[in-house]
Amino acid sequence: MKSIFQKLIWTGKLAHAYLLVGSSLEFALWITQCVYCKDQNACGQCANCRRIKHGNHPDVHIIVPDGTKIKVDQIRELQREAALKAVEGQKQVFIIDNANKMNENAANALLKSLEEPLQDTLYLLVSETKNNILPTIISRVQTLKMKEENRLVDEAEKNNLHLKYLNIYEDCNLSINQLEKYKDSIDEWIDVIGSTFSQNTSNALLSVQTSWDNIFNDKESKHLATVLMQSYVRSALLIKRGKPSIWKIDVPYSWDQLVQLEKRVNNIQKAIYSNGHFLLAMEDFFIHKI
Repeated sequence: MKSIFQKLIWTGKLAHAYLLVGSSLEFALWITQCVYCKDQNACGQCANCRRIKHGNHPDVHIIVPDGTKIKVDQIRELQREAALKAVEGQKQVFIIDNANKMNENAANALLKSLEEPLQDTLYLLVSETKNNILPTIISRVQTLKMKEENRLVDEAEKNNLHLKYLNIYEDCNLSINQLEKYKDSIDEWIDVIGSTFSQNTSNALLSVQTSWDNIFNDKESKHLATVLMQSYVRSALLIKRGKPSIWKIDVPYSWDQLVQLEKRVNNIQKAIYSNGHFLLAMEDFFIHKI
């Protein structure tokens, strides 16, 4: 992965924002050192590399959770810094560590910066997982998965699990134990969710009312249904932006409709936990899905 970034830096082809999934703050700092290093290779010896290592380079900004969350005031401060010229006349770099811990207001504020990036700014979002990161943010950045991408595939093969949608389960950060538990039904869940999203409101509502409570028939499967729905919306947003997607679907929604779906699907777990009624929450979601 380091060689990929070095080539991008050497050729001047860095994108304006990256989501580094399964990475660390140290790797984001290594990228930053490459950007500022006099030899563009994170030598560790030049003045810029040393200042970045010790956290005192004026054009490198690191945002970490304030308590358990990254808050909107932190992102607004980032935006104020981004609006200024770099102190030393180069690119400004903004590293957001534990990006999956942004609260909703912070994530929405960051989205505005990613949609209209200022010149000579680089955003590096570091996160253990894509879960809890807004799909609209994912659609605006280049996502790089730093961990072994075939973890679940390898584990499934070892356990003699023959499932159709392993890449989707990987995207949702499911465990091999969950796949073992639901091996006889989990592929059906993907088909049902994709089909329901593609239907008009009345047919989608009928599907939910006649089958969902039987298909998702325990607490964990109901939770996984919402996780898979989030994955669907993430993929639909990527497809709308012409990017590759793990869900092979036709997207019957406009961009604005998908943005609204994103907000609703991210709130659906709260609705289930607050009223304890899975079917009611799903009916409400699909009634108001557009």
